[in-house]
Amino acid sequence: MYVAPGNAGTALEDGLENIELHSVDELLAFALREHVYLTVVGPEAPLAAGVVDAFRAAGLKIFGPTKLAANWKVPKISPKHHAAAPYPTALYQPSLLH
Repeated sequence: MYVAPGNAGTALEDGLENIELHSVDELLAFALREHVYLTVVGPEAPLAAGVVDAFRAAGLKIFGPTKLAANWKVPKISPKHHAAAPYPTALYQPSLLH
């Protein structure tokens, strides 16, 4: 089983192999070359970059949301913004930048 990019913890697990791949093109080429049966995506970055779309277009099995779904987010506003009671808290500024 391959883990991309992997980490120190997965490097110690029997049966797992870390692979230093990050781009969608690198991941797709690797999956095709190694005849990967199924890909399960965990990190958000490859999902947002469209790894699921690319793998599906190549006829590969992959579990995860499409690029459109991965990039659709409800703006996250601090819970302080919605607090009904006037509890003292640190100052904050909501931002819509991602």
